[in-house]
Amino acid sequence: MRNIKFILILSMCLIFLSNQSISLSQTPYNYGKMWKSWSSQVQFIYIKGFIDGVISGVYKYHIYDTCTNNEGKLPELPEIISEQLISMSELEGIHNVVSDLYKDPANSYIGLENMIYIARDKLRGKDIEKDLKLYRAAAYELQKQIRVESEK
Repeated sequence: MRNIKFILILSMCLIFLSNQSISLSQTPYNYGKMWKSWSSQVQFIYIKGFIDGVISGVYKYHIYDTCTNNEGKLPELPEIISEQLISMSELEGIHNVVSDLYKDPANSYIGLENMIYIARDKLRGKDIEKDLKLYRAAAYELQKQIRVESEK
């Protein structure tokens, strides 16, 4: 039951973060432009901080779950949670793939958190076209929604 709650909370956080692309001026945020404006060092720091945050969140949940449910025995991380982990050894590859993906203007409005996972999946040999199309479509819908709202 706790795993379901965690997954639900994690999903809601990801949805919330995805929706943060609307600024106060009601225009979609151009993550690609921001990424390109950062130095390579800042890009690496961002990715490392993202990876640290994911690892910290997963393990804090894991330790809490262990202490409250398993009498101090460390259970295996559920597969859906362990899939979210990103290895520090993937850092340079993720940086290169994110930088390459943001060269395509169609990807400019895909949030950094989503782009990092897409890059990780690409490095692991997964087909990323489906995810790119999904996030591009979401960005398009957001732009369309903003236009409709601004015309009211």
